[in-house]
Amino acid sequence: MKNVYICNIAQKDGLFNFEKIDVNVLKDHYNVRIHSEDNLNSIYDVAMNIIDEEPDFALMYLYDDNAHIIFSIIKLLIDEEFTDVILINKNRRGVTKFHDQDIRIISDLNALIHVEESEPLAYIPLEEFFALETKMGDNGDIYTSMKNGLDMYLTGNYISSNFITNVKHLEIEQGAQISFEDLSPELLNMNSAFIYHVDELKDDFYNEIKGDTNQLVFSHIHQYCNNHVKIDNHNDPIFIKRMKYSHYENQNDKFVYLDIVDQDDVEALLDDVHYFGRTGVLNKPNAKIVNSCTFNSSSCSLLKLTRGHVNAEGHFMPCINCSKSIGSIKDEYFDLLKAASKTMNKERVKRNCTDCKANAYCSKCAMLPDQLDQEYFCSVMKSNPLIHDYNYKSSLFSDMIQYNKIFTTHDIGKLQINNKEYTLAFDKKDQYPMNKVNNLFTAFRMGDDIYILSFKMPKIYQTDERFVYIAEGYIRDVPISDLTAYYGDRYSIPQGEAEKHVLEALRIIKESRVI
Repeated sequence: MKNVYICNIAQKDGLFNFEKIDVNVLKDHYNVRIHSEDNLNSIYDVAMNIIDEEPDFALMYLYDDNAHIIFSIIKLLIDEEFTDVILINKNRRGVTKFHDQDIRIISDLNALIHVEESEPLAYIPLEEFFALETKMGDNGDIYTSMKNGLDMYLTGNYISSNFITNVKHLEIEQGAQISFEDLSPELLNMNSAFIYHVDELKDDFYNEIKGDTNQLVFSHIHQYCNNHVKIDNHNDPIFIKRMKYSHYENQNDKFVYLDIVDQDDVEALLDDVHYFGRTGVLNKPNAKIVNSCTFNSSSCSLLKLTRGHVNAEGHFMPCINCSKSIGSIKDEYFDLLKAASKTMNKERVKRNCTDCKANAYCSKCAMLPDQLDQEYFCSVMKSNPLIHDYNYKSSLFSDMIQYNKIFTTHDIGKLQINNKEYTLAFDKKDQYPMNKVNNLFTAFRMGDDIYILSFKMPKIYQTDERFVYIAEGYIRDVPISDLTAYYGDRYSIPQGEAEKHVLEALRIIKESRVI
């Protein structure tokens, strides 16, 4: 029996995924290999996986909204002299020509069994498939997915950033010319997006790029103009309010992104950090920090190269507000990765990060904003260990305040959040200072109501002060016997009962993963 490799890449909510398919109809006729569902990096990876399997032919599903990515993969296969490709499309049956190759299109898997039988085939213009993508209507789910992606681009905080994921967002300065043929096929993620700076937002901008069959652009095409972003060819632009951190005063804004570009912005940030440590209150609950990755406790995201900015000269700059280049947009992806790694390691050696007291909670950012001095940044991180906790919880709660119904019924101004310096219940924090640098336990109070976050689901649970008292003592490494005694005294509970309460709370803490 012949070997067939089946690749079913479908788009859902604007994001490409590998979809499962039932191949039982083929089991008596072909040896079937299905593409791994967890391989979502570059189209180069997909093409090379097909070639490595050495199938007799590859079968790829073609939908109304995935033509660019499918033909991008086919082009790579043809470049590697693999031309045995069949497409499956439920609405069409015939043949199309691509890069001087005839590609058969069948309607379903049953038709594959008889694919070698001679039969007349109608010619289908390639442009017909590309035109469908430019006519896709507005979709609220796609809109939400792309908006979340823009948030990741601005903050630098990407989901699953612990893996090499290719560039997910590429911002293109006005006047910069991008030749898609010159881009490394390994550079972009399957779900990446171009963000073009333009004079005005136009529908034709998207259609001209996507409608040209001579250039295969599978990525999303966004336009940015005057704080508005047009997502692909959708009608309603996204408004993005963005300003310097030190200039922000109005706490009634629905949402705002704040840039930290100089010392004035850092000092304004530190004022908020110190206030948070004293009171548990976020001064800017509706704001996120542009490049908040700079103040994370995890390693610098530069190593992952998840985003980039291209100027008019074609220089590739990985980080917002930093003009430091690591190469050219024409460079191979792994060459850019090596340059990024070299830059990061050089900075770490220069700063002696290994022996620094802030090592455990500093991002060691190697691409600081142009106006921010490296020595000043290091001094700030060394003397403000609460900064990463503030940054994390500020970002977390700004999202929850926007989308979680719990917050619509409360006065956000009365929101109090526990942190390294501020407790909601435990009354012996001076005796037991917080030693855990990267603790995830989060409890918050709104009026008389107290909640905790579970990172298992994730989920918000309403609880009471006594549970939080035990949890806050536990994360401060209070011995169980002492914690039991303190808890019993605080709430006038006999020691036998207090011990049961503490042990039960610790069991819940472990099972619910709230710490």
